[in-house]
Formats: sequence, C-alpha cells, structure tokens
Amino acid sequence: MNRNARVLAALTAGVLVLAAAMTLSATATATDFGSRVTIGRAIPLYHGKVHSPRQSFCEPDRRVVLFQKIPGDDARIGKDTTNAKGKWKVEVPEQALIPGRKFYAFVRAEHLGNQISCKKATSKKVTFQGG
Repeated sequence: MNRNARVLAALTAGVLVLAAAMTLSATATATDFGSRVTIGRAIPLYHGKVHSPRQSFCEPDRRVVLFQKIPGDDARIGKDTTNAKGKWKVEVPEQALIPGRKFYAFVRAEHLGNQISCKKATSKKVTFQGG
C-alpha cells in the first residue's frame, strides 16, 4: 500500500469515527420532558391545561382528546388543540351529561424535533354531578 493510500485510509477511518461519535452524541442529548394534563368542568364545557414544568415547548399545539369512561373501550367525546398557553376545551354533547358519568383527558406523546420529546399524559377522572 503506498503512502497516499495509507493517508486516505486513515482519513476515511477518522471521518467514520467522527460521524459515529456525533450520532451517539446527538442520541445522548435527546430529552423526554414530562407532561401533565388537567381537567375541570364548566358545563357543558370540559376544559384544562397541558403543563410541562421543565419545557414550555410541550404546552402549545398539543392535541387533547376528551374521553368518557365506559365498560369496554372508552368513548371519545371530542378533541381540541391547546392554545399558546396550553389551554384546551371541549363541549360535551347534552346526551352524554348524565350524573355519575366519568370523563378524562388524554394528550399523546409528541416529538418536536431539536431533541425535544413530550411525554403522554392522562388527567384524573372527573364525575359529572349534574347541573
């Protein structure tokens, strides 16, 4: 192997090592941020907020789905996208507002790019009391 071939081989190996190191570095800095979704009621609107205490990018533009807890698969009542402050609201159809029925909100995990991932969250269940 002549000198030019050895230099080229060494440079190629160096580039491959550097590329592998950069890939590992990028993977190591990817961060999952916790999310929390709250639910409240102001009949017929259920509303709440998506919170992320360490990453405000995880609050706006998140899709929140409101479910009614029933035997078997829970019923999807409606959905909304959070505003710039993480707030959401869903109007519940009148026929679903029966005392004793339970509702909860869910926000799915989302990858925002730039090494930011927001975790999924489910609110506590609230029981419709009547009104």
